[in-house]
Amino acid sequence: MLFVTPVIPDLEARDGGTRVMAQLITALASRHQVGLVAFRGDEDPRPRRPVKCEFVVELPRRSTSSLAKRWIRGARVAGGLLASRPRWAGRWWVPRHADRLRSVVETWKPDVVQFEYHITGQYAAALRHCSPARVLVEHEPGVVAAAGPLAVGAIIRRLIASADRRAWAAYERRIFHDVDRIVVFTERDRGAIRPLAGDTPILCIPFGTEVPVSPLSPTGTRAANLLFVGSFRHYPNVDGAFWLVDRIFPIVRSHCPAATLTVVGADPPAVLSVIGGPSVEVLGSVTDVRPFLDQAAVVIVPIRLGGGMRVKVVEALAAGKALVCSRQAIEGLPLRNREHVRLAETESEFAAAAIELLTNEGRRAAMAGRARAWACAHLGWDRAVAQYEALYGRLRRRQRPLLGPHEEYE
Repeated sequence: MLFVTPVIPDLEARDGGTRVMAQLITALASRHQVGLVAFRGDEDPRPRRPVKCEFVVELPRRSTSSLAKRWIRGARVAGGLLASRPRWAGRWWVPRHADRLRSVVETWKPDVVQFEYHITGQYAAALRHCSPARVLVEHEPGVVAAAGPLAVGAIIRRLIASADRRAWAAYERRIFHDVDRIVVFTERDRGAIRPLAGDTPILCIPFGTEVPVSPLSPTGTRAANLLFVGSFRHYPNVDGAFWLVDRIFPIVRSHCPAATLTVVGADPPAVLSVIGGPSVEVLGSVTDVRPFLDQAAVVIVPIRLGGGMRVKVVEALAAGKALVCSRQAIEGLPLRNREHVRLAETESEFAAAAIELLTNEGRRAAMAGRARAWACAHLGWDRAVAQYEALYGRLRRRQRPLLGPHEEYE
């Protein structure tokens, strides 16, 4: 099988989605022949722990390193919106790479080509006359992700966001037609894209994680410390962090004056530290999040927007930590409230759950232990890999005629 990825998969990447891709490819490569076509930008770091494949073909992404190039990219993005290509997808569109991908497929002749993320799905059209089955994995549907920024910012920003959302709908409808199967991680995402998918079947395959051999500290090595993790390049994390710092954490501090909050994630807004004051530590991107997970008494995930599954939640469960989450944050995970996690939706509910766990070490340790046990039983990659292998087997037996209609199956 051939994977097409928007970045070079790295088992130790700072970005959770990149680690998920790397772990899936590693699991499949131990049982199958796997090739990789990956995009790489000038600013992208070299992988610290790359995946092992039959081969890796790197495709250069458009550079954004100079002011002139950013202006050029801005013009291309504007043109892309008019052509129903969203801003993010436009950064990955290089016409000559379609020919390069088709050449790799015609030479290597894989049974399946799997496109990771919607931004690589625009290259599926280049393979219409090729025989391999085509699978698109929607880590987070664009129409879901684009809904968040619509109600914020100045009028110009809202207009751009509105145009971008319309572009995502047209774009995803188009790329869905060019693949044989769509994979999502949650039933909520399946429902969101169903109106755009036409006859293309949608499967729900939640991802797994590398469950560590030993858990981290179940109660935390730093008393009364809350931890929020999330890249601020992703708008739902921006919204959640500001809600936490500005509205939820002050309530926690009023009942637990010793409480501290650590915020970890790439590109945090500078104003976040100003709003939070001395009890809030905003660290930005870190090489390894595990030391901060280890010291945290409670991991808090007040996510209200976006789609997909949350890598931060999956990895905190596997590490054996007590969590306070919104229901949206645990999409794709059949967790039980007060047994595996504490669920909250409002500011007062988040604050009350955090205070309860911060001030009761025994209850915190017990919940962390149950979270770890659930993760060991359910979050390994075996189940997801078996579902992907079953999908590939069906596609090999029932490949559609070239340029023919998509068949349905359950």
